[in-house]
Amino acid sequence: MRWRSASGVMCDKRISLKLKGKFYRVAIRPTMLYGSECWPMTKAQASQVEVAEMRMLRWSCGKTLSDRIPTGVFRAELEVGTIINKLREGRLRWFGHVRRRDRTAPLRRAESIHVEGIRRRGRPKMRWEDRLAKDLIELGRFGIYAETLLNLSTLYMVVIICVLMSAFSYTFRAFDATFLLCSRVFSVDGV
Repeated sequence: MRWRSASGVMCDKRISLKLKGKFYRVAIRPTMLYGSECWPMTKAQASQVEVAEMRMLRWSCGKTLSDRIPTGVFRAELEVGTIINKLREGRLRWFGHVRRRDRTAPLRRAESIHVEGIRRRGRPKMRWEDRLAKDLIELGRFGIYAETLLNLSTLYMVVIICVLMSAFSYTFRAFDATFLLCSRVFSVDGV
């Protein structure tokens, strides 16, 4: 569904905001997020999706960016949550489906494929597993799944992030969670 074809409903001033919000949740958002379970989305891409969503929400409310109305007001009027949370929810749901498959299934066998060769120069591209690990870390779920997803480079990044978080928040909860995760990954005894 194209946004322009739905604009007759979304931009009609005679239709209530509640009904517009429901139409957005039922028809437009699923179209935007089709297949997003498998996207290894970076922060820049997530920002672009969020900007596109807010433009549509503003447009359906009859406002513009120059009106300087906070985004929370539009979300409350239309009763719509953030699209970033929906993206994360879809990725984690798909991850659960993948994990429940038998290990001999082609999908699970494709996970363990290791490509030989030299990687490109520069920063490695975001992988689906890396995105899932970040989602689990953002949610504070340091479980079995996070351990299996984290490779060594991601683990170093997690340690640095959690140490910085503990330094800025003046608590050591983040550091303790990192130490617990590292001890499970590297099988450190005594924890």
